[in-house]
Amino acid sequence: MEPVALPQALTRYASQELEQQLTTLGWQAVAVHYAPWLPEGARQLPPCKQPLQIQRSNPQTPAWGRLSYQLSCPTEPVWHTRGRVDVSLSLELWVARQGLKKGHVLQASDLQSRVVTVDRLFRSFTPIQQSLLGYRTLRKIRAGQLLSASDLGAPLAVHKGDEVAIYARTPGFSASMRGIALADGELGDTIAVRNLSSNKELQATVTAAGEVETRF
Repeated sequence: MEPVALPQALTRYASQELEQQLTTLGWQAVAVHYAPWLPEGARQLPPCKQPLQIQRSNPQTPAWGRLSYQLSCPTEPVWHTRGRVDVSLSLELWVARQGLKKGHVLQASDLQSRVVTVDRLFRSFTPIQQSLLGYRTLRKIRAGQLLSASDLGAPLAVHKGDEVAIYARTPGFSASMRGIALADGELGDTIAVRNLSSNKELQATVTAAGEVETRF
């Protein structure tokens, strides 16, 4: 590979990394721009007769922003150099359409999308490919604010006042009964429920949407 082709090889490698990561995440890019850089001395390197080896310095980080790479020719003439690619990525993200109170359950009318260049962000975000319906706000949200995992709680599996199926299990015994949830609950939460048959209140663990389990 001729040295003049190194920027193109670096860009191609960065592009493949980004495409793979976006596919894994299920996100769709709106726009991408690549700006490769190599030191001046790279122009003096002899051609590499074998496939060029390229490795990102920190492959655990997102495949956008300023990415550093190590480039090397594995056989004679053996050489090593460094390079980087500034990857500018724009995604369509969820933002709050209006101000929201803490504890609000998100509905479609609360959400709107906005195209944002994410390599300039210093906080988490949520692309529109991820549904936020049913999520709860963990703090007050202002209109136009990007919505992120740190702002939201997972959708509730049980809502206060819902009728639920109560499963009672002990070694060698299992039974089910109808009940009413006396509190909201996510999966794994322990909440109070009322047994509709006995009218007794008991503690149960949320195991699925509309289902709780208690042990005697």
